[in-house]
Amino acid sequence: MSWYKRIFTTDDILNGQMDLIRREFGMMYLDSDAPDGAAMLLGEYNREGAGECTIYISPKGIEIADVLIKQYRLEKCDVPKNKEIDSVAVGDTLILDILV
Repeated sequence: MSWYKRIFTTDDILNGQMDLIRREFGMMYLDSDAPDGAAMLLGEYNREGAGECTIYISPKGIEIADVLIKQYRLEKCDVPKNKEIDSVAVGDTLILDILV
């Protein structure tokens, strides 16, 4: 399986869309007994320009939360680089060890 991402605009963030996907993923993560490797990562907030923030979901995260792909229009992406990640929003923090 692939990594997936979604770029949230300032409007999306202010309207609660980013918090909503984080809560939904969190519930699915806990309902699945917190599987190793399942995580939602929070990218750095781009304060310049459009003020966007990207979330990434790991392949194991997509296994437990594949319904979010259509619901939030997630796109397949490459494995994010460590420098692109601010924190683990929900899930297995050891996922950061595989990022370069």
